[in-house]
Amino acid sequence: MTTSDQHASDSSLTTRPTHGDGHGDGPGDGPGDGPGDGPGDGPGAQPSLGSTAGRPGGYRRHIAQTVQGLLGLYLLICLAELALYLWSVTTLRGWAERPGTYDLGTAETLDGWTLAAAFTDLAMILLIGVSFIVWLYSTHRSDRMYRPALRHRSGWAIGGWFVPVLNLWRPLQMVNDVRRGALGHDPATGSGLVATWWGVLLASSFASRASLALMPAEDAAFVAAMDGLADVAVADSVLAATDALACVLAIAVVRHVSGLLATPAPAR
Repeated sequence: MTTSDQHASDSSLTTRPTHGDGHGDGPGDGPGDGPGDGPGDGPGAQPSLGSTAGRPGGYRRHIAQTVQGLLGLYLLICLAELALYLWSVTTLRGWAERPGTYDLGTAETLDGWTLAAAFTDLAMILLIGVSFIVWLYSTHRSDRMYRPALRHRSGWAIGGWFVPVLNLWRPLQMVNDVRRGALGHDPATGSGLVATWWGVLLASSFASRASLALMPAEDAAFVAAMDGLADVAVADSVLAATDALACVLAIAVVRHVSGLLATPAPAR
């Protein structure tokens, strides 16, 4: 949840924004897994200032509920955006086939709603991204984890999202690490759910970048411009549906991990 630089746009029909992705590609070196390499708390480490070790389970549940609430809200937004983009496809195709039916007022309405959707996406992706990372980091760093079963340091729950290339798989590994730490071993169920969620999230990220190539040239003829913008709206519709699915799967993942955390902790 996935980190969203795809929604820059102006209010012109020739520069419609695309649906954002949920991944950041920030520069910089991330925390390390080796001894003494990067932040984190390996087996036997003492909790540092700001550690969530010793905090009650209610704290983690509160964060998990916040993440699920934001995901549920964004799910509704994605469905509304899907309706907007489908309307855009129909309208733009109609103008391409019958240029004489072009209506400036409708075009301005489309631009306004599309711009609003872009800024709403940006705000929601930031809120969900921050809350999900806080939940993942605080859970991984908590004393509920069976530390000998963990394979990565807690700092990767944050840094793993921002290191280029590594962010293609490290956040997934951190979610699986939390699952492993909750039970002291690899859970027998849930791995397919987590992998599917991550695959859908990555698909949304890559597709949002690819849809930029569909933008028509600024000097394109009217019919070509309308057809090109309709193609972008089709891509946006697919992305809105993909993001909605990602929200549903992310809620299921948080619930799954919360269920594992509710089980008795493994013997120390």
